Amino acid sequence: MRTFEDARICLLSKNPDFDRKRCDVPVVGLDQTKAGKLDRTLFKLRYLQYFPLALVYHLTGKYLVDDRLVVANYLWKEYCFCDVMVTGLDDGMNTLYGSVSFNLIFLDTLLARLLNKKVVLFGGSIGPFRNKRFERLGKYILQKPDLITLREEISYETFA
Repeated sequence: MRTFEDARICLLSKNPDFDRKRCDVPVVGLDQTKAGKLDRTLFKLRYLQYFPLALVYHLTGKYLVDDRLVVANYLWKEYCFCDVMVTGLDDGMNTLYGSVSFNLIFLDTLLARLLNKKVVLFGGSIGPFRNKRFERLGKYILQKPDLITLREEISYETFA
């Protein structure tokens, strides 16, 4: 059995105010329900910054969190200093209600792997997906986490 002893855990959330009340770990993210269009757009654009930074870390082992050329923000620092990243809360692993949650889980998982972090996909339900492209991406994502939790048998059967 593997354990995450003394690990710093970070919960990546699309509804951080709600998740802070029910979880006893640091919660980061942008509240998609309260954010305006500009905030959501800027939040998504940060990923354009995170991927080159993650590649630098992957190649050099340096996080660049204190570099003045890097736009420092709480989310990037949390990515860097946590040991375990938890993503995928509720019904994020499907595209029934749009692809925003699915895309965030995909990007969070890729970033975690580039930063050599443990990944927990805390799944509510997995699938269904609108098309084959999302289904292939879903299968790819499900190969990356160190731990996947599900709440029903049909989700397990989706990608067993």
